[in-house]
Amino acid sequence: MARTLPAAIAVAATLALLPAAAAFAIPYSGGPVLHRPHVYIVFWGFATPAIDDPSGEAPYLKAFFASLGGSAWADILTEYCDGVGCVTNPFNLYTPATDTWYDTTTPVLPDALLASEAAAADSHFSALSGHDPDAVYVIATPHLRNTAGFGIEHCSWHSSTTNAGHLVSYVNRPYNTDAAGLCGPNAGPLDGVSIWAARAYANAVTNPFGNSWRGSSANQEVGSVCPGVHAGGFGGTGFAVPELWSNAASACV
Repeated sequence: MARTLPAAIAVAATLALLPAAAAFAIPYSGGPVLHRPHVYIVFWGFATPAIDDPSGEAPYLKAFFASLGGSAWADILTEYCDGVGCVTNPFNLYTPATDTWYDTTTPVLPDALLASEAAAADSHFSALSGHDPDAVYVIATPHLRNTAGFGIEHCSWHSSTTNAGHLVSYVNRPYNTDAAGLCGPNAGPLDGVSIWAARAYANAVTNPFGNSWRGSSANQEVGSVCPGVHAGGFGGTGFAVPELWSNAASACV
């Protein structure tokens, strides 16, 4: 499991761990990447918007992932490959009408059961359109129903589980504004939603099962090494995103 520290802690930890930038490269451990990523968002427990989503994070998260595919930011990820091929940057990364599931059951101890919800999501979407081996299930939890340590030990993280005999990659996306600024925002009140979702997504596609592109620390993944953000967003969308590490450039880009 890869967990991402809050911004202020992550910057200090990352800078302490890295050698000189020109000499640093995220190593490859031989595992797979997701060749044609496809995001599915599960809003787990979002039964009553006024209560469960008072900040409007659900529509913001949907709009962000709907615009991410084909972007110059996501194109950075295509330099990371395995023995079969490379990560691609499909325009149809996420389609709100077909790739969203509002599971209105109440999250109970989501830190322990998040993997079970990811497996349930895989079963749900597989029943609709068949199993997708390149799926990333973004599990969004509602206001005040976040995983343990949110805002203190992590802002978002990715991990994997199994379902019906295959591996499943998923992202934990807590209710960002519950962190009271510890997980953003940057310029706008919901910037942290896209920044931390993007970090976890980048790591989930380049290191989906923990054995691909990563260093010796959980903070040495493509989406976690760089402390900076692009506050102005990408392609005129206005969604803030983090810098990503590029081995090709030996720099945060």
